[in-house]
Amino acid sequence: MYKALVGLEYPDKKSQEVINEAGGISKLTKALRSKLKTKAAKAGSSCDDVPVSSLKWLLKQGLIETGKGSTSAKLKATLKK
Repeated sequence: MYKALVGLEYPDKKSQEVINEAGGISKLTKALRSKLKTKAAKAGSSCDDVPVSSLKWLLKQGLIETGKGSTSAKLKATLKK
């Protein structure tokens, strides 16, 4: 389980797939960008659906945290390597 330590806004699953297929958000047209949908997480709330591609950076920056002993904690340890 991931918990936001600050307010976050990130693409929902379908929008993240569009971003990945395009090769990044900078590769999207204005029209496609306007159709992206985001999710918001307030500080202290769960953000388990944050895109996997953002996890390492968010953890390193201290913007999210994970509980000890959870599957997410194991992923965090793996990402540090």
